[in-house]
Amino acid sequence: MAAGRGRKTGVVLIVLVVALVGLFVIADRVAAYAAERAVAKQARTQLASRQVAMSSDPKVTVGGFPFLTQVARGVYDKVTIDLTKPGIQGVTLQELDVTARGVHASTSTIMNGTGTVTADHVDGIAKIGWDQVPRLLDQAGISGTNVQVTANDSGQIVVTEPVTLGGISVTVVATGSLVVAGTDVSFKVSKVDVQGQNVPAFVKELANKVGTAITGKIKIPTLPYNLKVQSVQTAPTGLTVTAIALNVPLSG
Repeated sequence: MAAGRGRKTGVVLIVLVVALVGLFVIADRVAAYAAERAVAKQARTQLASRQVAMSSDPKVTVGGFPFLTQVARGVYDKVTIDLTKPGIQGVTLQELDVTARGVHASTSTIMNGTGTVTADHVDGIAKIGWDQVPRLLDQAGISGTNVQVTANDSGQIVVTEPVTLGGISVTVVATGSLVVAGTDVSFKVSKVDVQGQNVPAFVKELANKVGTAITGKIKIPTLPYNLKVQSVQTAPTGLTVTAIALNVPLSG
């Protein structure tokens, strides 16, 4: 009898422990969800103050488990802020993904959406479609209403522009690469081709001058959270910009 009662007591204890763990996990996830919504609203206000246009609140995810122990510490392992099609300085990005690590915020701030949130380290990845790249060239002083920008199989940028040279209509194709030096991003032409029927030599010479003139700085939009450009790479859909920042105020 005693052994039977002991087994029943053990089973009851196990059930209670499982139930308590389950309740803790539920409470932890509910609190994390509430915090994510609060931070999202706060992030939208902060981004709007930096002239970042958005059609909806950013998607915020607070990483790390359990969440409540991070609340107690006031330090959060990782917070991601994802924006879809944000508008920055007249350019619409496909997306901007921000990952903040070592995030500091008080309990009231993280739960109520008021106060200051700071991050020790922030990584940013911005994707810019090819349809927006001509605007970057135009902002750099390289204009053309019919300019098209793509990438070839080698990852080089190809700028195509129909022009009239010496009374002859041709298409100039300038192929080059991106060079990042500090915060400056430049397009450096390595080859110029001319497309057209029976193109005279003097037109080819003029086309080379036009192609060389395309070389210049590309104005990457100023990214929020003091993100500084580290690299720019080409992809089938456009440009991928990676950037970092240290000791950044996320809100407040």
